[in-house]
Amino acid sequence: MDTKSILLAVADPQALVDITQALGHGWDATSVSSEADALAQLEQRSFDALLADFNLGSPDASQLLNQALEKRPETTRFLLACEADLALVAAYVSGPHEILPKPVEPASLKSRIESGVAPHDSNCNQSGGNPGTGASACGHDGST
Repeated sequence: MDTKSILLAVADPQALVDITQALGHGWDATSVSSEADALAQLEQRSFDALLADFNLGSPDASQLLNQALEKRPETTRFLLACEADLALVAAYVSGPHEILPKPVEPASLKSRIESGVAPHDSNCNQSGGNPGTGASACGHDGST
């Protein structure tokens, strides 16, 4: 199995531990605790997935997801949000993303992330890239 890369933009240290353990082997996780750090990572390299906590910080992860869509459209985006934040999510987050409820069971988290990233893998085997984006269908720009 190929190792997948994920950027975890979560400020809660215990949540980071729980998420990393839930993903288990086969994932190269990079963790950041701010929107600025996440954007800096996205400038440096491509990730298969981005998991952001809606309550990341100033003002929330909606800006991060919107900017990630612009910078790295090939990255599958996930948003952790509690039920009380769902109306705000709908108002401020554009583009394709998947909302994961907080709290989320570890097995469900892993399954949903893996199934969300899987369509990119099948595109990788079927075509050479995403027309018009300059990005490979695999979500990689050649960096590691």
